[in-house]
Amino acid sequence: MGLSICLESVGRKMWGAKDKIVTMENNVLHMFLEKGQQRRSDPDSQSSDKLNLRVGGPLLSSGMASLIIDMSQFLLLELANSVESPPPFTFVWLDGAVKYLEEVGSHFPFTDSALNENVYGKLIELHLRGIGKCISLQGKSATLESHERESSSKILHDDTGLSESFLSHGSHCLDEFKARLRMSFSVFIKNPSELQLMSAIEAIEKALVGVQGAHGRIYEITAGSANGGMVSSTVAGGIDCLDLLLEHGSGRKCLSVIKRHIRGFVAALFNIILHLQSPLIFYRKSVSNEGDRNLDPGSVVLMCIEVLTRVSGKHALFQLDLCHIGQSLRIPGALFQEFHQLRISEGPVSSNTFLDEQNHNSTVSMEYHVLGLDQQFSINLFAACCRLLYSILKHHKSECERCIAVLEESVSLLLHCLETVDADLVVQKGYFSWEIQEGVKCAGFLRRIYEEIRQQKDVFAGHCYKFLSTYIWVFSGYGPHKTGIRREIDEALKPGVYALIDACSANDLQYLHTVFGEGPCRNTLASLQRDYKLNFQYEGKV
Repeated sequence: MGLSICLESVGRKMWGAKDKIVTMENNVLHMFLEKGQQRRSDPDSQSSDKLNLRVGGPLLSSGMASLIIDMSQFLLLELANSVESPPPFTFVWLDGAVKYLEEVGSHFPFTDSALNENVYGKLIELHLRGIGKCISLQGKSATLESHERESSSKILHDDTGLSESFLSHGSHCLDEFKARLRMSFSVFIKNPSELQLMSAIEAIEKALVGVQGAHGRIYEITAGSANGGMVSSTVAGGIDCLDLLLEHGSGRKCLSVIKRHIRGFVAALFNIILHLQSPLIFYRKSVSNEGDRNLDPGSVVLMCIEVLTRVSGKHALFQLDLCHIGQSLRIPGALFQEFHQLRISEGPVSSNTFLDEQNHNSTVSMEYHVLGLDQQFSINLFAACCRLLYSILKHHKSECERCIAVLEESVSLLLHCLETVDADLVVQKGYFSWEIQEGVKCAGFLRRIYEEIRQQKDVFAGHCYKFLSTYIWVFSGYGPHKTGIRREIDEALKPGVYALIDACSANDLQYLHTVFGEGPCRNTLASLQRDYKLNFQYEGKV
């Protein structure tokens, strides 16, 4: 069967019998295999993995290209709209469709104007939905490309709610397919025209605010109950694609367009976190309905924080308002304010109602209960929050100083997470407590904030004693648990505490000495000052 006959046959099956997906899959595979055999038998063909797309040429007419694009769209939308978890081999044969779209992206704009009209925007939305579906299937193991690139291996290895057989045979295929989608999306935004770039940004903005396609009345971000809300997989795909846009977008025109929309992106990320924040984000969950609504809220919150950290770090390029800085400083405290009350294996049940994506006139009600607190995720989220505060302290000093009370509150709530939990509460009532090594790791993240405050003491010198007093208060047994901080965890935190003392003036230290009065807090301050002079203070000549 020739290539054109095969394409026409598949096209008729696609439009005439969409329910016969298996038959069409076989035809698509046959098409790509036959094409590969033709290229291997041609001595003049280049030794390349890319499809040799020549629109309007003898190899592939514009009509054929349009047909294959429609086929690829149909296949990927079937995956995005599927309710059940797909078999692992699904991602293998879908890889060919994504490879074709990647090659299409490298040839925009086409010489044939018929292919240009609305095609680019539709394909961008297709990537959003495909990546979002992968995120929903990955559960708490879902991370951003920038996160995966910085770490040689993913640090989240937890239950996604899928079967063991899928995890053992399908996780690698899923990861590879998601990477292929990201690569294809990066090609589309590598060198677009201004109109195409605006189309991509509009698609990402719609995804982040929860507007589905042309249906403005369908809102995919819900507040849910008091235990937190939920978002659709398309929203998660928008977060991932925004990260890709910030990473791969280049050129003066491209960066200028992104700069004009960055405030809207940041506000949308705040909105997502606001809807999802609750104790539920720390737990693994079991969902009664599978598919698109299986998205883990914790992984989405973590991705939002990492994108906000990236934006705040590019201060020379992206200008943020004071309200954005204040809200960013508030996020860590809001997420961890009830952390000391979490139970190990018990958690609230959440009930939420969604508009059904397949039937816009109906709703779907979903309930899920938690399976247990995810310790590794809690560490990752704690680290991400510390990095966010550190980035803002370093790159937005003046704005941060104007919101110093918000920063103090968030740092205080993060410090409470390091407080020792009484053994009776852990054993008898099931309260959660980090192991010593986990606490040491988190103390190292928090220590960097203290050290950065000292590094910026020309701005924060008048506030350092406030952070020091909070530490002394908690260490002396006046925190939420009234148990102080373990010695091993405190040793990891101490260099940051010494940095605060170094940034305090003699008058500030005397003020604390007076305010604390007789008692454990004054004794702790005196002990810290002695240790500081022995272990930290430099008294030699410069």
